[in-house]
Amino acid sequence: MTISDRILVIVDPTRDDEQACVTRGAWLAKKLNRGLELLICFYDQSLSGDHFFDTAGLQRARRDCLVHLRSKLEDIARPLQQDGHDVIVSAVWDTPLDEGIIRHVLRNKPFIVVKETHYHSKIGRALFSNTDWNLVRLCPEPLWLAKDTEWPDGAPVLASVDPTHERDEYAELDDQILNPAATLADRLSCDLHAFHAFAPIVSGSVVSLDPGVFTIDDYNEEVRESHKKRLDKLLDGYPILEQNVHLVTGYAPQLLPEVARDIGAGVVVMGSIKRNPLQRILVGSTTEQVLDQLPCDLLVVKPLWFECPIEEQEPLYFEGSVENQVFVDETSTQDQSARTQ
Repeated sequence: MTISDRILVIVDPTRDDEQACVTRGAWLAKKLNRGLELLICFYDQSLSGDHFFDTAGLQRARRDCLVHLRSKLEDIARPLQQDGHDVIVSAVWDTPLDEGIIRHVLRNKPFIVVKETHYHSKIGRALFSNTDWNLVRLCPEPLWLAKDTEWPDGAPVLASVDPTHERDEYAELDDQILNPAATLADRLSCDLHAFHAFAPIVSGSVVSLDPGVFTIDDYNEEVRESHKKRLDKLLDGYPILEQNVHLVTGYAPQLLPEVARDIGAGVVVMGSIKRNPLQRILVGSTTEQVLDQLPCDLLVVKPLWFECPIEEQEPLYFEGSVENQVFVDETSTQDQSARTQ
């Protein structure tokens, strides 16, 4: 099995308890018949050194850190292997964390990237880190953000789409959402649901209409019918029952979490399109706006034309399973020479 066939699980090196990402990744691996790769991306400023003070001792310390982290991953992998999983492990020295993860993704092209996101039960919302936000925007492969909750039996898959895209490149994203959503629903033996929200025209929005001839309600009904026709056309050919299509009137970032909660969704599948900094400030995206409010897992996919702005490069230090390519630079070669003397 090649690395690109695997589900990549991002492991937190600071925790010794069971991590939801590992549990969810192993569960997905069995359902999707995939191998696993456990990854720790690590960096310690105190061991970083610089061009003038990067001593052989610091170099050995960095390497020793990764050897220790690889051992930690092997301990996590052992019971998974005993349970029949095909597991490899990787520990890399890279920073910042989100870019280090993305560089590893670019090198190995995993099937899905699984990362845990923390859920705060008191306020009923997830607490997303800056790393989570950046991965949502920039990770080139499908990103599964897992909550530390049990997966309910028969929990449906909810695909959030927008069939009103006028530009073809954005319209293609809907099929790239629905295809994996349908595959998941099939492999998980659960129902597939679809969600689309549209904004109504309120009475104060249009002043030129003559209420005696054409009311706001009439106009909104026409708008709804237009959205329904486009949504029906988009969903044609996908295994979605009519009662599982949620065409709602209102603000998508507010209504999507409500629908997900009402149907007991296990995961919401959404698309993410990279925006420039000004667009993110002024507009953002539905995905970014609902991240911390969804009551379930989230799977984020990118359009085929997405170009990741992070450049692929080899890590300074790498420790991993034999299947992985072992990256060796001059520094690590010096480390190995020092160890043999």
